[in-house]
Amino acid sequence: MKLALMGEAGIANRSRLERHLASNWDIDEWAPNHGDGKARALLAGADAIICARAGKYRPGEILRLNSDTKNLKLVQLTSVGYDWLTPGMFPKGCVLANGTGHEAPMAEFALAALLEWEIKLSKYDAGLRQPKWPRGMGGEAPLETHGAVHGKTLGLLGFGNISRAIARRAHAFEMRVIGVARTPRDKTPAPLDWLGTMKDFGRLLAESDYLILACDLNDETRGLIDMNVFRKMKDSAVIMNLARGEVIEEKALYDALKEKVIAGGIIDTWYDYPMRPRPGGTLDMNPRPSIYPFHELGNIIMTPHFSALTEGADDRRWQNIARNLDLVARGERPTTAVMDGTREIGRPSKNG
Repeated sequence: MKLALMGEAGIANRSRLERHLASNWDIDEWAPNHGDGKARALLAGADAIICARAGKYRPGEILRLNSDTKNLKLVQLTSVGYDWLTPGMFPKGCVLANGTGHEAPMAEFALAALLEWEIKLSKYDAGLRQPKWPRGMGGEAPLETHGAVHGKTLGLLGFGNISRAIARRAHAFEMRVIGVARTPRDKTPAPLDWLGTMKDFGRLLAESDYLILACDLNDETRGLIDMNVFRKMKDSAVIMNLARGEVIEEKALYDALKEKVIAGGIIDTWYDYPMRPRPGGTLDMNPRPSIYPFHELGNIIMTPHFSALTEGADDRRWQNIARNLDLVARGERPTTAVMDGTREIGRPSKNG
């Protein structure tokens, strides 16, 4: 069977993939500098492709290079998100599978960010490097105290693999954990205090000291968090986005932080990225993450969409991709299948 590695991520990880594969595949590679002609040829003959961003090409744009993909049985993404893809992009009988293996590092990132927000290790490290002892060490005033996550309520929007991993770790810090998800559950899964659906969204906002977004980006969630939502949160609340930037309305986020409608934000997913222009914009290799000056605000922690980037997560991702290819080689469905040529077929690895 023929496998095409479409994009630099697949090419760079070819040896890692081959180490995990148990089935035999005839593997070829494509990067943008190889030209669109080679891409069309590989797509026409491939039984499976591993598809990631390739320069200016997103996976959907790669697939549109050739509509004659009648042999295609699997489109395998290296990422968990697939909001830019629709069932009509795949031939009948072809399955889209997303990437997994990133849940543990993302959960560790989330807890580390919460702890940094409360304890402010970086602030006091920077002070002592001047040196600048905290107020009160000389006895002239009470010593400053730092915060704690203990006893705080953590709200989760979406309850997939990432949120489950966060919930377990938050529970170990004796936080109260609550959440809402698209799919109703017969009972509240441990260790949550309660898990509702979007009809309970208002309750989630009212009770959460921290609100973590770990949901899909789709028609229902795009722009879901707007100024009306921010005004329903506690003014002491902090929002963390591990989903997609567009789940939060961009200007509303900036205004809510600048005007202190909420206490702060921890943002890992953004609106502008290198080589990803806005409509009518130009390609920029080093853009600001937003058209708004979030970098001027003092109540935000900004990170470059790197919560999942660990060596262990990368290896698990390619191990899971290899497992999906082995299943396809045996005529079986991949374990992380999320869509086929006509519909979404399940959400085994999505967040919600």
